[in-house]
Amino acid sequence: MEMVMNFNEKLKKQFQDFTLETPNVQKYIEHVYADFVELNALFLKEEVTVADISDKLQDIKDSNILEVDALDDVENKLEEIASLEAEKNDIIEERFYSIFNVCRERESLYSSDEYPFIIKKNQIKLKEHLSSKHKLYILLLLCSNLNCFKDIASELAVDFETLSFYSLKSFLPPKAIIKVFGKKSLYKGNAKTKISKLAEELNMRINLDKLNSIPNTNTQERGLDIIAWLPFIDRIPNMIIILAQCACGKEWNYKQYDTQRFKEFLCFSKLAIHAMFIPYAISIPMKKKFHQHDEILYDQLLFDRKRIIEQLEEFEFISELQSFLAVEKSIRERIAV
Repeated sequence: MEMVMNFNEKLKKQFQDFTLETPNVQKYIEHVYADFVELNALFLKEEVTVADISDKLQDIKDSNILEVDALDDVENKLEEIASLEAEKNDIIEERFYSIFNVCRERESLYSSDEYPFIIKKNQIKLKEHLSSKHKLYILLLLCSNLNCFKDIASELAVDFETLSFYSLKSFLPPKAIIKVFGKKSLYKGNAKTKISKLAEELNMRINLDKLNSIPNTNTQERGLDIIAWLPFIDRIPNMIIILAQCACGKEWNYKQYDTQRFKEFLCFSKLAIHAMFIPYAISIPMKKKFHQHDEILYDQLLFDRKRIIEQLEEFEFISELQSFLAVEKSIRERIAV
């Protein structure tokens, strides 16, 4: 029988012979490559430079990270010209500086007690003295890169749900009722029972045909991680309701439709607000949009890394996050990668 490891054992295993995986996403998703820069700054004791990142991403210089079409154009036009390699290198260098600029934009966007790195010229380094918000930023950075932290990925995902809960709680007025409907839900029983109990709390009718189509063996109906509502004394369900999904994976954009499924089970008298919590840093305030903006549903309320952190002023809940130990270990040991 296989032994079940506790979190400390998983953490120890995670950081044995630890190396960072290079990103495997399309070239236009620069915020993921900026995360890679920050992860290197987290784990290395010295400053990380543009040249360091260029060396680490050597294997993918000619694929995902570059404008491959631009390189092809250069090669076609300059096939017989000796300066081809120099021009190709210019394109490569421009791409890496562009990624570094995403980090600079973050430094400008986040307050000094939120962003845990110092950027000077073309170097980035972890700050020596870190606040609670700095550490929350690092936790969200880890949650954005579950592929690098496979041994503790499930704990990071669960703790991200908890962090999202407290962020939403701080965002909404005190009268709001916020409940976890995902892995740490207080609703017990199978999916049908949980949805029925939720409908009772919301004083809302149920679409029984749709509800009964859920197998009794289904213990958790996917799609809803957190629900919040602003009740009135009359208990009429014409009220603000937020259905929230928490997603750490790189393909979070494909989960935006999941909360829509609950329209099939509950008879909403008013359109619910659909929210998505992601640990990624995708805000671009100067352009008044997000990275991957064309992949975000128009009616989706999005909470990214910045929006999640800026809501939080009280930090007692940190004791509930066992993956916070991974943050402390990362800071303390500064494992070379």
